[in-house]
Amino acid sequence: RRQHRDQHQGDDQGGDQPLTRYLVDFLDLVPFLLRLLHGENRWQSRVAAFKLLSYLVEQALGSEDPVHIEPTTLREVVTAAQDPGENLHIQRDATRLLLLVTPDEGFDVLERRLLRLPDDPPRDDFLYRAKAVTLIADLYPVDRAVRVLDELVSGRDPSEHVRMTLA
Repeated sequence: RRQHRDQHQGDDQGGDQPLTRYLVDFLDLVPFLLRLLHGENRWQSRVAAFKLLSYLVEQALGSEDPVHIEPTTLREVVTAAQDPGENLHIQRDATRLLLLVTPDEGFDVLERRLLRLPDDPPRDDFLYRAKAVTLIADLYPVDRAVRVLDELVSGRDPSEHVRMTLA
């Protein structure tokens, strides 16, 4: 903080730079997190990378210097978000990141997972669907959220947990 303050003291443009962005640049966080997504075998590390990347992307939305995610990494995010066999926490956080980076693709992936239940879903799939409901409430435009939630309510999700989250 001190280094950031000293560098930008009296500097009208740099003084407005958020400390978060400064730390991201100083620590070179984005490439580090992307390497975790590509090469880390521990699901806990991948979850942490997805969470922090989502946070960084969200902080940079609308700024002049958004967080850039390469197409290869984006394909991995899509794969993780739509794979019911992937770790539940990774699916959830990959879906959130996808909604932030490419909202239209995120909407499609989330709605496919939420509205078209597989014949033999994993045992914890209802937890993903419940989290998907909260993602819709947090990140969807209101008109689309109402349409999707209405479709979900009328479809009567088989999970009581999902129905309670809807309420």
